[in-house]
Amino acid sequence: MDPGYTAAIANRARAIRAFETSSDPREEEPVMTPPIIDRFLEGKCYPNRRWRDAQGRPAYIVVHCQEGFNEGSYERFLTDDASATVMIGLNGGIWRVVREQDAAWANGDVRQASQKAREGILTLGPFPDPDPNLWSLSIEAEGFYNGHHPQVQLDAIIWQVTTWMRRYNIPVRNILRHSDINGDRDKEYGRWFCPGDAVYLPVIAAAEGVMVRPNRAGYVNPTAPPRYDGGDKRVNGVLFHAAKGQVRAGVDGLNCREWARRDAFMTRPPLAAGESFEVLYWIEGEKVEGEARWWVTATGSRIWSGGTDRRPAGIRSAPGMTVPALAGIP
Repeated sequence: MDPGYTAAIANRARAIRAFETSSDPREEEPVMTPPIIDRFLEGKCYPNRRWRDAQGRPAYIVVHCQEGFNEGSYERFLTDDASATVMIGLNGGIWRVVREQDAAWANGDVRQASQKAREGILTLGPFPDPDPNLWSLSIEAEGFYNGHHPQVQLDAIIWQVTTWMRRYNIPVRNILRHSDINGDRDKEYGRWFCPGDAVYLPVIAAAEGVMVRPNRAGYVNPTAPPRYDGGDKRVNGVLFHAAKGQVRAGVDGLNCREWARRDAFMTRPPLAAGESFEVLYWIEGEKVEGEARWWVTATGSRIWSGGTDRRPAGIRSAPGMTVPALAGIP
């Protein structure tokens, strides 16, 4: 009876086929995407996170449990002043309800907040009426706090949380229970039980392993590259071409990024023209001004080769393969 189930099956099939057959060299986060169904609500959010001078970038993730099922919760969103960024079903499907650039109405009822929330998210808003919605993304897990949550659902919740962590540079300490914001034990209005350990603890355990550790300047620590032994490596579908050596920035302000694309977080301050760095590999990523090759430094940063004094000299052949070399650019 679930109207989204057919679409979920089709999305899953497409994801499996893409994962098994894709030769796309662009670098992506190495995780298979769960089925995603768009059921966006209009007028059930604060547009653009700009209300009350919010900065527009989410800094927290709040995990909820619906105490019900997706269809019923969605119907309630239609009539009540309530919404969530996503709803994640028992079947692992993700319903996108409010766009990430907007603030859903899931976390505004502040009651007996925990010390963690009082020292964190509740300090961001204008006193005496901070609204946690403006700085948070929200997940509503289908089911009940003391019920069974299938592994496929937990995997989807973990995927969504860790994706947001990487996308918005959100540290583990900023992943909250709903009960951190509303810890009231009132049976009608309180949410001291939400979302329950069965949902929250696996999410936190997985989030602890995510390489998002911003330093005081706001940069992230890149994931270490494959161990270098002089040969090419394929990791999570991405081909790392061996190319050990020294490269120099050819322009001022050359960015060092976490992934090989322009919207990825920076890993350190930009390089100045002439500043050198050690590379171990190059990979194909986002094409910029016709150049899609990016250096991978010894520390794991990705640097667009079009902004350096030289570009990868060619493609090293894997064992048993013959690949024409590209002409080097001095």
